[in-house]
Amino acid sequence: SGLSRPCFVTAPPGDTARAFIVEQRTNAPATGRIRILDITTNTLAATPYLSIAGVSSGDEEGLLGLAFHPDFATNGFFYVYYSLSGNNTVRRYQADAPYATSTTADAASNTQVITFSHPSASNHNGGWIGFGPDNYLYIGTGDGGSANDPPGNAQNINSYLGKMHRIDVNSDGFPGDTTRNYAIPPTNPFATVA
Repeated sequence: SGLSRPCFVTAPPGDTARAFIVEQRTNAPATGRIRILDITTNTLAATPYLSIAGVSSGDEEGLLGLAFHPDFATNGFFYVYYSLSGNNTVRRYQADAPYATSTTADAASNTQVITFSHPSASNHNGGWIGFGPDNYLYIGTGDGGSANDPPGNAQNINSYLGKMHRIDVNSDGFPGDTTRNYAIPPTNPFATVA
């Protein structure tokens, strides 16, 4: 109880006392939130860990994913995936110090990592993100929406939609572009395609 459209649960590496719950969005105004549940007392913190105002408000839109950096305890970085004005975006935030035990995050630390254009429909946004054992961030994008993927995005190697992406968030392969704060892993066989 006390949650609005919960859609995902995770925790920082090594944190076994708390669960971080992604609330897709509140109804009005559209705000995605991350809430903390203390597992030892089964108590939901009254103050959200992070609130993101202005997320898209379609039925399958909003705050959809959360992943904590493998070195979260030392850098405080975590990543979210949400829909915003016809796009799906991955943003990096930083927890307030001390990172490993903080109950709030710094909303002003918002840094755009990557954005996927999603112009044709409000559904099929994807949204799962997570770090693999290789320390790369994996991002599952939806196919772009409508029934049966009419534009064929999932089968189009030049479309970013309907794919599983793998990026290096510890490097910046686009230093002149403030909207792309990641690098493409050298082992990506499709690096020069799109």
